Order: sequence, then structure tokens, then C-alpha cells
Amino acid sequence: MKPILLICFFLSLQGLKAAESDSIVWDRTHYELDTITKGTRFRLNFKVKNNSTRPLTLENIVVSCNCMSSNFKEDPIAPGDSFTIKIQYEAKGWFGNQYRTVTVYTDHGFYELTIHAFLRPREDD
Repeated sequence: MKPILLICFFLSLQGLKAAESDSIVWDRTHYELDTITKGTRFRLNFKVKNNSTRPLTLENIVVSCNCMSSNFKEDPIAPGDSFTIKIQYEAKGWFGNQYRTVTVYTDHGFYELTIHAFLRPREDD
């Protein structure tokens, strides 16, 4: 019985090592823009590094409103390589707190990136 438990323990450690090597690392997952004026445009970059042992394929990028757009890389990101997801954001809509999301779907799972700002009107509004 003890040898079987010992074998199971070592096999579970191997599984942990595989999960650790199959990781995706983001330089950031959130932007805090503080107080911004309606109509201001931003270019926001989220850099992703493929620290896994297999290629990373971006399947889709979904933005939470029509005030944002993004780029999309169809070619797989090789292990050890990086890619920057570029978001164009134009501050518009209701005034006050703005919470926006960018959901990145990959063959490794999905990741949610967030943007927060407090939107104030322009002086001519």
C-alpha cells in the first residue's frame, strides 16, 4: 500500500510541474486611468508572454463596448515569445465611473483584462 501511495505522490508532483510550465504571464491585467475627459483617446498595451511548453493561439478578443477596438494575432505565439495586445479606447458614454473589459480567448483558456476611469464632461458639453 505504501509504495502505491508513494508512486501517486510523485506522479502528482509531475502534474504540478507541467501546470507551472503551462503558464501565460501578463505584464498587467488592469489599467487605472483616473479622471479623464470625454472624447479623449487612449492606446493601451497588454503584453502577454507564453511561458508554456506549447504554442499559444489567440482565438478571439471581445471588448465590452463599441468605444474600444483591438488587434488580433492569428499566428500562434511560440513558447517563450511575447505578443502585445493593443487596445484603442475612446472615452465616451455616461459620465462617472467607467469599467471596461477585454476578454481574451485562447487555446490555453480565457483571460479578462480591465480598464477603469472616471469620465467627466468636456467644458463645451
